[in-house]
Amino acid sequence: MRQLAARAPALLLMVLALAGCTNWPPPGRGGVAELHAPAPLLTTPPDRLGEGLACEVARVDSLQQQSNRHGVLSGRLVLLQAVSAGVQREYHAGLRADAARSLQALRDRTNALGPDLPPGFSLPPECP
Repeated sequence: MRQLAARAPALLLMVLALAGCTNWPPPGRGGVAELHAPAPLLTTPPDRLGEGLACEVARVDSLQQQSNRHGVLSGRLVLLQAVSAGVQREYHAGLRADAARSLQALRDRTNALGPDLPPGFSLPPECP
């Protein structure tokens, strides 16, 4: 009985600490990565991966602007935006190999979207 009384404060503290772990925001609905764009490092010159990333992000943004103009929201566009955000997080976190693979997946998904675009939409030109 004494052992339980001696452990009660530690158990209570553990339960309270773990209770805080259940309050994470739903995926895509919060967190620093979704709220704040990472600041570019001005001390490093742009590299080919960064240039390709900027171009692909511009392509996805162009599709988003077209979607806003036409009042159409495609589920595929939402997925493209999620992949785009993931590539940006990987790139700015210094995970260059992961960012390169994700960037290729973003390119492939964007290009595959072409035939399925609604009328009035045009696929932005491919990045060099």
